[in-house]
Amino acid sequence: MVVFCPKRFFFYLCTPTSDPRMLLFLFIEIAQNAPATYQRSLLADAAKLPGVSVFDCDNHSEAAIVRYAAELLAQADRAVAVVEVADDTAPFGALRVLFEQLLRQPEKIRVFVNETHPIAERMLSPLPAERLPRDLSEAEQWQQVVVFLQTKANS
Repeated sequence: MVVFCPKRFFFYLCTPTSDPRMLLFLFIEIAQNAPATYQRSLLADAAKLPGVSVFDCDNHSEAAIVRYAAELLAQADRAVAVVEVADDTAPFGALRVLFEQLLRQPEKIRVFVNETHPIAERMLSPLPAERLPRDLSEAEQWQQVVVFLQTKANS
């Protein structure tokens, strides 16, 4: 499976699987300025998970890119969203649509927020605590990502 992010011209190769369900790893960055680099080890690690589609966007992404991410999230049978907040005063941009989609089917998603952003916190507040784990180390977070996505793939 190949996932293409039109804004960044990245391809993430994912291992094909016989499991027809869609598993999604979504990375969302909130920063004052557009990121200088789009290469992240977290995205490369997620792309190595069998059958997992990987997509990333940020608060500077065009609305069409964010809507596409929301569509992927709607189609996913199980999804993990990692929200990285580099600046809590950064504008939220077009991300509102995506955060609304995160709330539509909370049973199929897990959201990890690194740092806080006032709008993101407010929008995610309706999520049950087990869907929005807090105060985890990066290693604990990654372990939960893998378990959450692979449990669905093997069940």
